[in-house]
Amino acid sequence: MAQPNKRQAVEAFKARIPNRIGNARHKLYQMLYCNRRVRFKKGNSEHHEAQFNFEFLRPFGLDTIPERAAIPALYDFNVPENPEINKLLRPHPFNLIIHTKSNGHGREWPIKHYIALAKRLSKYPDVQLWLTGSSAEGQWLADNAAELIELQNVSNVCGKFTLDQLSSLIEAADGLIASGTGPLHMSAALGQRTLGLFPPTRPMHPGRWEPLGKRAEVLCLPISCPGCKDSQAASCACMENITPESVEKIVLRWRQEAQAEESEGLPIFDSKQR
Repeated sequence: MAQPNKRQAVEAFKARIPNRIGNARHKLYQMLYCNRRVRFKKGNSEHHEAQFNFEFLRPFGLDTIPERAAIPALYDFNVPENPEINKLLRPHPFNLIIHTKSNGHGREWPIKHYIALAKRLSKYPDVQLWLTGSSAEGQWLADNAAELIELQNVSNVCGKFTLDQLSSLIEAADGLIASGTGPLHMSAALGQRTLGLFPPTRPMHPGRWEPLGKRAEVLCLPISCPGCKDSQAASCACMENITPESVEKIVLRWRQEAQAEESEGLPIFDSKQR
């Protein structure tokens, strides 16, 4: 039970799953319904969330927590090619996925910055932006960021893909930008060029949630703003002050890398080659 969830714990107990591991430090139901228990506190630990998850393997005698730099080498994903998605991306030399929302998880980069970034990148006709997200997030963009959707270099595919198809899209693209959300970590795990945008405040900071991948990186300001302490805030000055110019600089570096790979005739990387 990597995240506390009473219903999950009860259902696992009813199903008589033989090994039910939970962190018994905080939740009484973990003591009641889990038959193998660990006890650890995240608190002010310097561990990444991925490292914390290795704590759950202690009942099997695996008591070594790898360094975060070693974790990408442990990934072993096989994402099948999707001909329809390849056909969708093929007309554009450089395809960048923009995942603007986070389903309420963590801080989001302001939508006005995504609009500014898209406008700046419109100077490069080879760069196409793909907006991903749920159907509800796509509707939010339609209601609150019509200017972004209407740009010629932007394609809105929110709600269009299953999880498998989204994985194929990420694999086939040239990079992904997002705040702390699932597709960010998927992209990093697949070895894709990945940029995470984060505030510096615990527990939302990159030390806990940065994307771990061979081509993953983050942008984060060094000092927390007063708004970071407001747990209900969707954004804050820390995210506001990550400028579109700084993100554009990274995208153009990725674009240059992709052009160099193309000119050298390098094969498209698969997840193991990465």
